Amino acid sequence: MRHIPFVNKLSRYLAKIFLFRFVEILLLFYCLAFIISFIENTGAVAEIDNGFFLSVKISILQAPQFLSEIIIPIVLLSGIATYYTISSTSEVTVIKNCGLSLWHTINPIGFSVFFIGIIWILIINPIAIKMMNEAAYLESNYIKKEKDLFIESKNGIWFKQENPDKENEIIIFRAKRLYKDILVFDDVTVWFFNKDGKFYKKIDAEKMELMSNSWNFSRVVINDKHSINSLKEKMLLRSFITEDFVKNKIFFNLQEPNMFSIFELPEVIDSLYKAGFDITKFKVYYYNLILKPFLFFGMVLVSCYFGVNHVRSGKSLIMIFSGIICGLCIHVLLSFSFALATSRVIPIYSGTFILALVFVCIGILLINKKEHS
Repeated sequence: MRHIPFVNKLSRYLAKIFLFRFVEILLLFYCLAFIISFIENTGAVAEIDNGFFLSVKISILQAPQFLSEIIIPIVLLSGIATYYTISSTSEVTVIKNCGLSLWHTINPIGFSVFFIGIIWILIINPIAIKMMNEAAYLESNYIKKEKDLFIESKNGIWFKQENPDKENEIIIFRAKRLYKDILVFDDVTVWFFNKDGKFYKKIDAEKMELMSNSWNFSRVVINDKHSINSLKEKMLLRSFITEDFVKNKIFFNLQEPNMFSIFELPEVIDSLYKAGFDITKFKVYYYNLILKPFLFFGMVLVSCYFGVNHVRSGKSLIMIFSGIICGLCIHVLLSFSFALATSRVIPIYSGTFILALVFVCIGILLINKKEHS
């Protein structure tokens, strides 16, 4: 009981140190992200009026998304910096001499970082997404000179519908680009298949627009058994695909999951699942967001192992350097496992929940080893 007032003061003190170190390192990486983005944007805005200020604005808006991608190594570095600070002033030794263990230093920092993780996924990440969307809008309007929001896919935008004029036949569409607001597809190819699955007709069009339950093709080239490279300026084809399907299914499916917040993802996943699209990448990213507070806590455990050292020992700097390398390896491993889960090489839960549990368990083992060393 006599330790309780001291432990409470110690907890507040350690949490304060960690928060200061976290903010310092976060601002450092924000500045680094801003500089990199500014250099990349400078060439693109060189011939634009007020290009310098536009580049600054876009860089400010893009930087938070970069931080979201590397936040786990930032937490690890913040933890290492915190534990190195209290080790260098012999505070860890004093804490141990008072009969307390390393867990008394981990608890306040662990609770703080877990709370930061919740704040990050509920508040900071949605703000970063909005800022990234605003940056994309500025790039589209002022750099790329595109007034309408569009999306591209390197493999093309693929979808299909039933042939409204012939029963049991299928029409497959492939487009290079989709403009969301005006429902226009660029560089379109359409294949017609009969009820036996045999291809019999192909259409190439410069543009395809969805209008009143029909596809309106512009500058069309038709190839079938009756004609070769037959040209038409306009062509109509009835459609079963709705405006909502294009805007909220096809467009969502083509976007990267990190463009949706934790509040939007459940609805997006449910909507795409009902429409028959593959939702794996969205589920993996959603689970990744949910697990962030737990991964943050795991990084605190690992940082304690590498950060608590006798400063006079020659191994101190080696351990810190090893901790930094470990942080990079963890970041790469997490990204790699998420990629494997997204590709269905490994089960989704193995690449997300189980991996996070493994990291936390490894951290606990490292702390137990440190306690007895």
